[in-house]
Amino acid sequence: MLLVLLHLTLLPAVSTAVERTFETEDQKYMYYWGTTFGEQLKAAGISDERDVQWMLQGLQDRLAGTAPEYGEEYPSLLSNYLVRRRNAAAETEAEVSREYVKAMAAEDGARTTTTGIVFREIAAGRGAEPTGESRVKVHYTGTLRDGKVFDNSLTRNQPLETRLDRVIACWKEAIPMMRVGGKARITCPPELAYGNRGNRNIPGGAALTFEVELLEVDE
Repeated sequence: MLLVLLHLTLLPAVSTAVERTFETEDQKYMYYWGTTFGEQLKAAGISDERDVQWMLQGLQDRLAGTAPEYGEEYPSLLSNYLVRRRNAAAETEAEVSREYVKAMAAEDGARTTTTGIVFREIAAGRGAEPTGESRVKVHYTGTLRDGKVFDNSLTRNQPLETRLDRVIACWKEAIPMMRVGGKARITCPPELAYGNRGNRNIPGGAALTFEVELLEVDE
């Protein structure tokens, strides 16, 4: 089960962080290890306390040597079960995200592309205009529909430099709608972001909003 859980997509916690006091480094590392399991369980759509208690019971029984033995088919059965749970969670997220995209499209100044991207210009640029294959330098802040920041180049003080033919479909389409020096808020439907698979910081089925400043274009 440990190996299966370690391969699940990670998802950040959305509740307010609680400060913990540790007496040893071992405690800190064990606690961190526990948080990664919590993230993995959320990614699999598992948040019910009863499910978590059964998992903890299995862990305790295995450590105590009292857990029953299961057949060789169980690792595969468990993997398939967790995939089903994760897919169901992604479908639920996608439904809510569609409503979020509609709400963003209703904001003043927003326009929606034929593919469903919501683009709202914050500041007009006057410089070069990229194509879908250009290399660009951007600062950006990425948020989930609840406003949680999942990535921010500004806090790292390190702009992203990338080719637009190597990014998510939403960026490849929306960044060429800008000019150097401009800023825009871009809301991406799930299918043009990370789809149902999500990634380490983004749940499957999630719509994403990016506030982007286009700094440079290199054709």
